[in-house]
This record gives sequence, structure tokens and C-alpha cells, in this order.
Amino acid sequence: MPDKATLRKVYLEKRMTLSSTVFKSRNAALLDTFISNISLAGIEVLHLFLPIGKWKEVDTFSLLQVLKKSHPHLQLAVPKVIDDSTMAHYLYEGPSQLELNKWDIPEPKKGTDIRLEDIDMVLVPLICFDRSGQRIGYGKGYYDRFLAQCSDKALKIGLSLSPPLDSIPYATAHDVPLDFCITPKKCYSFKRANH
Repeated sequence: MPDKATLRKVYLEKRMTLSSTVFKSRNAALLDTFISNISLAGIEVLHLFLPIGKWKEVDTFSLLQVLKKSHPHLQLAVPKVIDDSTMAHYLYEGPSQLELNKWDIPEPKKGTDIRLEDIDMVLVPLICFDRSGQRIGYGKGYYDRFLAQCSDKALKIGLSLSPPLDSIPYATAHDVPLDFCITPKKCYSFKRANH
């Protein structure tokens, strides 16, 4: 079985080979799967990552626009990298609030702080995931640290343009598993004792 770094490299490269047409169609299907399967009842603050375009990350801008129209009272929060280990979280106000950081990730220049304990749902970036809800991210650990600080009630939902691997046997005590993962074809549910 390849190690975590190898899986990260292989599956990121696979995603990069998606043609523009396939990428757009998978994003549209993923958006439909999310809307059909994820209830926002009782969700007041939804945190979502903004996509790294050059890495063909899931187009969360489309989802953001749909959520703003369909749930106008929903507060949408987005992250900003502060240093090598932490992120801040701000209320999303619009495209003019954003700039690209050194990794080409859109993030807010400034904004209204969101408290971690107020976040009800987090949409989590990933490169690949498995059938038990483990994920491989980009290797910096930002999301594992962030998710560990969120309330137990916060739902953790991965977004993936590809189906799951059978198993990622590298989970450590620092890895925070997902509650759900949305793909273009299916919503995967990983039952947790606290939900």
C-alpha cells in the first residue's frame, strides 16, 4: 500500500488531468448531490473553503452562490491562513473582500470574525477519502487542527470530485474523520457516535 504522501501526489495528479468539460460536469453533479442530500435545517453558520483553481479543487463558489440565494439568512464563513499552523475565520461578504494568498487560495483580506463554537457545518477540502470517512488533505494539517477545535455538534462534510478509496490506513490521533462526503454521484455517510 502506498504511503500518504504517494496517495496525495497520485490523486492530485489524477484530478489535474480532468478535462475542462468533465471538471464542470462533475462540479454541477456534486452541487446537485449536495442540495439533494444535505439538510440545512438548524444550520446557522456554514463554513466553506474557497477553491484553489490551479489544482482543480471543487468549485465552492457555485455552491456559495446557490446557498446565498436559497438560504439568505445562513451565515457563510471562509478561512484565512494566519501562520504556519492556524487559520482565522470570517463572514463571507462578497468577491471584493477576497485576495489570493501565496498558495493561490482566495481568502478574505479582513472581515467580521466568526467564533469556532458558532460553526454548525464545515465543508472540508480533500484530495481523496475512504469508506470510513478518513481523508487525505494537502499535508499541512490546517483542517485537522481547525476541526478539532470546532464544537462536537459541527457536521464535517468532505467534497470530492472522485469516489472513495476502500481504505486509507494512515489515520493518526490528529486526523479528524468526516461525517459525510459528497461526490458527483453519491452522498457517503459515516455514522458517528456523537451524531
